Amino acid sequence: MSKTINFVQDRRKTLSLAEKQDQVILRKMTLVFLGIFLLFLAALGGRLFLNYQYTQLLEDQKEARAGILLQESVEREYSIFSHKITHITALWGKRQDKQEAIAFFMQLFSGDTTISGISYSADSESLTFRLKSASIFVLEETLNTLTSEQVLAKFPGISKSGLSRTADASYSMNITVALSGVKQTE
Repeated sequence: MSKTINFVQDRRKTLSLAEKQDQVILRKMTLVFLGIFLLFLAALGGRLFLNYQYTQLLEDQKEARAGILLQESVEREYSIFSHKITHITALWGKRQDKQEAIAFFMQLFSGDTTISGISYSADSESLTFRLKSASIFVLEETLNTLTSEQVLAKFPGISKSGLSRTADASYSMNITVALSGVKQTE
């Protein structure tokens, strides 16, 4: 009978035991919920951070493209300038060869022989000029000078053409000097 009288107490023990189990389950579920919530917050924070990084990367990319486009004209001008310098250097070298050849021949002849009508052919890299000698004797001296070893050593490709006599008894002829085979002397 004591069991029947204390049924409330037994019921309370059962309920209290169930309540303790419910509290344990509630704590466990709360911890699981907090863990899931923290994972959710971490995922949300990671996504926001990655979106921010992506946006920054796109902005940096746009700025870099804008900078490149701004510098495009400078690069184009530099490239053009570089090509011009390369071509001018090549032309200057050819010009220097022409000037040296002209100076050489101007110093080579006496005062009775004059040089005129200088022209340069870029295709054949040859210099053509007209020699005018006051007399046949000066002309002979000029021809001997042109065939001397000193001249042929420096300018092996010399050709003479168009010998003529003018009304004032002077002689003239065309001299063509090939500059491509010029030997540089120091």
